[in-house]
Parts: sequence; structure tokens; C-alpha cells
Amino acid sequence: MLGWLARTSGNVRGALWMVLAVCLFSQMNALIKYVGQDLHPFEVAFFRAVFGFLVLLPVIAGSGGMRVFATRKPLFHLWRAASGCGAMLCFFYTLTHLPLANATALSFSQPLFLLAMAPLLLKEKVGWHRWAAALVGFSGVVIAARPGAEGFSPAAFIAVGGAFFMALAMVSVKVMSRTEAPLTILSYFSLSIIFTTLVPAIPVWRTPTAAQTAWLALIGLMGSIGQYLYIRSYRAGDASVVAPFNFLQLPVSAVLGFAVFAEIPAATTLAGGGIIVASVLYIMRREAKTHARVEDIPPPAA
Repeated sequence: MLGWLARTSGNVRGALWMVLAVCLFSQMNALIKYVGQDLHPFEVAFFRAVFGFLVLLPVIAGSGGMRVFATRKPLFHLWRAASGCGAMLCFFYTLTHLPLANATALSFSQPLFLLAMAPLLLKEKVGWHRWAAALVGFSGVVIAARPGAEGFSPAAFIAVGGAFFMALAMVSVKVMSRTEAPLTILSYFSLSIIFTTLVPAIPVWRTPTAAQTAWLALIGLMGSIGQYLYIRSYRAGDASVVAPFNFLQLPVSAVLGFAVFAEIPAATTLAGGGIIVASVLYIMRREAKTHARVEDIPPPAA
């Protein structure tokens, strides 16, 4: 089996890693929802951070120990910690207050926020094709949020807020990746998120039982392994090929929501999620074509 995997193309391996990451993240989200029925989601987020960092410790120790934390961008690490904490708290809250499919669909709006931030924060040019796709995508967010006579669900607003915070976090990662090692970025975030999630967890604290602690440890382990698979996916294959497989989270979450929590996704959730996915896929395709055209331009003569 492993020999066959080694002989396949990088894009096939990347797609397989991404599918495994999607399955693991979807199960982790279902477990967060299950544990969140008895513990506040802010406390669950804190334990996710603690156990996730414990899993990372052997990697840090084997990569130079404290030297991993050498940095030239401390303020950007602080930005990442604050925005990442906001994203995690929002997402964990929505997982316990919305059906899994709803929370997952709304989280897919993160690339749309990132596109909107790119001209201002990253000085990137965004053409009208991508702006139009972003507007269509945001219409999908409105549909997935299911407005009605009772208005928008507060949890849906929080889900969209979590996507916004995640986009801010991705901006900081994009800036830091120019000079910082990936392990440095990950280590700073994993350590800092423990303290930033502890503050909101204290007022709602309930000491978990032994069984709950085991579930929380499993959530941390699944999150760290999922991140590893996610990184392996992008290292093995082209981003334009492997990234769309991340959208499998929507049908997988819908199946888990139905099987575990008897949740039946509303038609508006599926329709809005489909519009969001289609708009992000279009943006990815435009980006891939743009990069391909740039790479085809011959270098200037010496």
C-alpha cells in the first residue's frame, strides 16, 4: 500500500492527505459538539489548545527546543494569537449552537474575507472577476445563515465573525511566512492560544470528569494530526488541486450531523454552502490561471 502511494503523483498524494485531514477534522468537530453539550465551548477550546501543544512538544524538542521560538516578528505573532483565539472561540461556540453542516458551510466564507483584505493589508491586486465571485460567495453566506421572520441566528453571526477572524489570522501567517519558519509560527500560536483561551474559559469553568478529559485529549490529538495531514497535503500537491478537496467537509459534516445528532441539513444550508464553495473554487481557478500565465512569461535576456 505504501509502495503504491510513493509511486503516485504528488497531486494524488496531496489529495489523499487532504481527504484524510477532512475526515479527521470533521470527526473532531463532531466530538467538540458532543463534549460541548456538558462543557462550555470556551473551556473546550482551552483544552484543545493545551493538549494540542502537548502533542507538539516532542517536535519542538527535536527541532532545537527554545531556538524554535527565535523570531523577528513578535507583533505579528501577537496578532496571530489574538485573531486565532477569536476564530477558535467563535467556531467552537457555533459548533455547539448550530448543526454541523451549518457551522461548516459558514466557515467556508473565510477565503472571501481574505480576498477582501488582500488589497488593503497585503497590497495585492484583486481583479473584477474575483470581486464578482466574492460578492456571489457572500450571497451564499446570507442564504446559509437562514434569515427568516425571526431574523438571523446569533450563532450564525458568530460563525461569520469566526471566519473573519480566521482571515485576519491567515493574513498574519502570510506576512510571517516570508521570514519565519513554519514550525516557529505553529509553535508560537500553539503556546499563546493556551493563555488567550484561558481568560474566557475561567468564568465558565467546570472541572471535567475523567471521561470528558479523555475526550478533550482526543480532540487535541486529532487537531494536531489533522494539521500535520493538512501541511503534508499542500507540500505534496499543487494548492489549486488539493484545496478543493477541503470542501468535502460539508457533506461529511452533514452525514455526521445526521448520524450522531439526528440533524437534517436545511435546503438553505446546502444551497448557501454550495454557492460559497462554487465562488471559492472559481477564485482558486482564476488564481491558478493567473500564476500559470506569469510562469509562462520568459525571463528577460541577460
